[in-house]
Amino acid sequence: LPSGFRPSLSYDGNNAYLDLALVFVGLPNTGLNGNQSAGGNALVNYFNANPNLVDASVAGAGGVNALALTFWPISRTYNVNLKHVIFVTGSVAISGTVRGHVTIAATGNVLLPDDIQYVTAANTNCADILGVIATSNVAVEDNSLNTPFNVKNVWTVGFDDTPNETFNGFFLTLGNFQGENLGGPDGAPLAPENCGNTSRGCKSIIGGTIQQGVSGTYSGTTGWAEQDTYDVCGVQAPPPYYPTTGRFTKYRFYEIDPVGFDPNTWFNTNQ
Repeated sequence: LPSGFRPSLSYDGNNAYLDLALVFVGLPNTGLNGNQSAGGNALVNYFNANPNLVDASVAGAGGVNALALTFWPISRTYNVNLKHVIFVTGSVAISGTVRGHVTIAATGNVLLPDDIQYVTAANTNCADILGVIATSNVAVEDNSLNTPFNVKNVWTVGFDDTPNETFNGFFLTLGNFQGENLGGPDGAPLAPENCGNTSRGCKSIIGGTIQQGVSGTYSGTTGWAEQDTYDVCGVQAPPPYYPTTGRFTKYRFYEIDPVGFDPNTWFNTNQ
């Protein structure tokens, strides 16, 4: 069990419930200072004293703790209207770890301040999948995690836990998928964030993008080099309520110098 929780079991006629109650252990065992411990205890005591914050028909079932139901509502057991869709009026920034299937739709921009990872790796059993819909743009943020920054005239990298930006998910935007402030300056590309001679590392989408124009995450040596991979779960188990055609065909093309090119010879050779 995770540290800082007190487990207890309760039952009803058909189910067994494991209840994890928050326990803020006194100093110095937790590393919390006095203000943090007081704030945590106040929060726990508030929810324990106000069980009616949760629907009584749910809070009373099997003696389930009201605090747990308030902080963990992403389940049809406790939220029968759950559609696994989050709607945002305006812009939103998203990063972190995705467990399950979810779609996020925003009427503004969707900003990416750091990596988005699945608990279960993409292209495996489709246990996790993210869909993002933006009516404006999806932008990788120019911040101290994603980009080099100048400290006393010295360009610095390494504040991020990884040198590259990885985004698991499918991104549909009525604008473009782009990088923020590609005009720089970022200074010369520095290891470990030198990817393809770009200053901010690689940008890797494991999923897919649907956009108005061409993805623009670099300009010259400023920005993120693109290394994207398709996730077959986009067809096998797409994000909730995500617009799809129901059809997917792998396709690739390459350019041929027309000088001296004979289409009949090429066709016969590639049969």
